[in-house]
Amino acid sequence: MKRKTFEANLKNLNKMLAWLGVDKKMRLACEEAIVNIIEHSYLGKGGKIELEVAKEDGEVMVKIIDQGPPFNPLTHTGKKKEIGGAGLLLMKGYVEKILYERVKGKNILTFIDFSQ
Repeated sequence: MKRKTFEANLKNLNKMLAWLGVDKKMRLACEEAIVNIIEHSYLGKGGKIELEVAKEDGEVMVKIIDQGPPFNPLTHTGKKKEIGGAGLLLMKGYVEKILYERVKGKNILTFIDFSQ
């Protein structure tokens, strides 16, 4: 597993995504989550986003960690009218599994895909 922390701003988005080194579907799910963190969790005012990626036997796992207010995307219906609804639908369509946990004041969103 590799891990790296980035400043949470849109200027770093492409650096974050390139660093992950994942396929297009996983990249799109990660991009949606990262942009949501920057714009909604940190309200564009900055913060940190920690990324972890692990690749083993065709499975890829990406963790996106932030210190914003608690937000569990899995408890939302994904309806377009809901805040973040369209993005949630996209994320769910791009990866096999999504997990969320809140640990020590941090949101941890995990994407798992088996087709890598």
